[in-house]
Amino acid sequence: MIDSTLEAAGFVAVGIATGLLSGTLGVGGGFILVPLLTLLDVPLHQAIGTSLAFIAIVALAGGLRHFRQSTADPLLAGSLVLAGALFAQVGARVGDATDEVLLSFVFAAILVAVAVWFYLGPDPEDAPPRAVPAGTAKERGLRLRYERERSVPGRAEPLRYVVDLRKSAGVGALVGFTSGLLGTGGGFLMVPMLVLVLAIPLTVAIGTDLFGVVVTAASGVVAHLALGNVVGDVLLAAVPGGMVAAVVGARLSTRLSQSTLRTAFLAVLVIGACKLLFDGISGL
Repeated sequence: MIDSTLEAAGFVAVGIATGLLSGTLGVGGGFILVPLLTLLDVPLHQAIGTSLAFIAIVALAGGLRHFRQSTADPLLAGSLVLAGALFAQVGARVGDATDEVLLSFVFAAILVAVAVWFYLGPDPEDAPPRAVPAGTAKERGLRLRYERERSVPGRAEPLRYVVDLRKSAGVGALVGFTSGLLGTGGGFLMVPMLVLVLAIPLTVAIGTDLFGVVVTAASGVVAHLALGNVVGDVLLAAVPGGMVAAVVGARLSTRLSQSTLRTAFLAVLVIGACKLLFDGISGL
């Protein structure tokens, strides 16, 4: 697939850029990586499979860093992953049977919808933590809601929020299906849903999503490997720089305000949507 040193350098640069975004914003980076790979002449279905493999490896590096600095919640990540891993394989099968032009339009439409939703939603810094209603902490002998508190570098006060395992499993299933369908880690959808639906602080949403994306993306990779959609030499060129950049991005995320992270997240969504919309129109 890689025919020249210049091409290899292009894939290395793409890996570094995507890894930095991944660690900083908590996204797998597929919604940026897929368009960039297609720009480098990788067919869309192979770009999707390769991006999922890249995400699974690079997100692990960034996710571990987030975990060490307390910006990833393992309980929340686990509940997201269980449903997400199953539905990612379903999404991968549906995506492989779908026309590439249609995939581009669907991907662009989802990005636009998520951007508008995230923009119009409440500011994460202003959203008060949700209290656990009396009498609902346990159901049928299983504890389903947990009050959480995490001390995060750069913040004087600990972050407090509630994890509802039923809601988080539903979010994980939806994002997992989207991950397999579109070849992303699902972070572009997961982060806004964690903030707006589950009232998780943005800083924790970013780290938790990246930590959980590893399993969800890896599950999708299994299906894409069977379909021959993972390009090995492209993956080898992009991954090393991406892993280092993801760790740097994870550290950077604790030094930026939530409003800055929110603005950066919106900008990336809009750019990704515009690129895929252009791809879809070009393919008509």
